[in-house]
Amino acid sequence: MNEKEQNELEKLNDNPTLLEAIKEVLFSKFDLNEVVKNMKEDVDNQILGEITRSCIGGAELLKEGFKKIESYKKVEDKLDETNIAI
Repeated sequence: MNEKEQNELEKLNDNPTLLEAIKEVLFSKFDLNEVVKNMKEDVDNQILGEITRSCIGGAELLKEGFKKIESYKKVEDKLDETNIAI
């Protein structure tokens, strides 16, 4: 990942509202309840099992990805607050 991309991830981490909104949208694609609601009624158990594994696996990969994204945080420059006049 290049420096510009890393800087953009730092900006994303500085905006928790945006980060949570992105998570919500992406995780909704792996919400098993929503997926099942939109399925045809004649789905057999094997297909349902495959869909379930896909949803769980996809959500786990997203979690791992967001952990990596959250590792890109700005390093705050700490000022030396020691008073040299004392």
